[in-house]
Amino acid sequence: MEFSSRMLLAAAFAAITPVVASGGVVTSSLNAPDTDSLLFGAQAFSTVTGSQLQVASTRGLVGQSFTLDAPDVEAFLFNSITFRIQDQGDVAESLSGLTLSIFEGLPNAATPELLTTIDFSAGGTFDATAGNYVTFGLTEAQTAALGPLLTGVEYSAVLATDVALADGGPSFRVQRSGTNTDGNPGGVALFGGDPVGTAGADSVFFLDTTATAVPEPASLGLVALGGLALLGRRRKA
Repeated sequence: MEFSSRMLLAAAFAAITPVVASGGVVTSSLNAPDTDSLLFGAQAFSTVTGSQLQVASTRGLVGQSFTLDAPDVEAFLFNSITFRIQDQGDVAESLSGLTLSIFEGLPNAATPELLTTIDFSAGGTFDATAGNYVTFGLTEAQTAALGPLLTGVEYSAVLATDVALADGGPSFRVQRSGTNTDGNPGGVALFGGDPVGTAGADSVFFLDTTATAVPEPASLGLVALGGLALLGRRRKA
């Protein structure tokens, strides 16, 4: 059987990527990210505002899917995703139980492929004042552990919390466009794990990614074997 670079890449990082990583970085700003500095700065926005997307323990998954399609770029590293706060947040919003999960494909697929989950619980609080742009970022080590994501493949980045508001959990709403936009072809806002809106509307979001090369097949094979060996040691332990 002949393995392609994409197949080896998927096998390699599926074998070694941790399921949950603690840490991550959450920052808040009055200003939107500078799209000129981003490889893929998808500002999915329209003047028509749609129903908002609430992040709370009772609301399931909330986020955005995306497909990177940049000329001469084979793969990219995921650094962060930024959402614009609509309302219902607090100047000292809780991070208790808040996670960011990245899937290949949609999280409501028959067999969703979870790549990693970043747990922000240890971060304390963040400013979720209406109109702020909040960035949920990975550390350098977490980005490296996640590994390259491929252009032309749909991925999803979703927020969730399992801590109720009454128990100190977060509750805030991110902005969603009321109509479909051209800012994010190959993606859609997500709510509760299902695509939001029949028009395929997007959330107001920005991605910070870094272009990277797909490793050579021989290197990928070594990484995959190393990952499998690591899994074997973990199971024996």
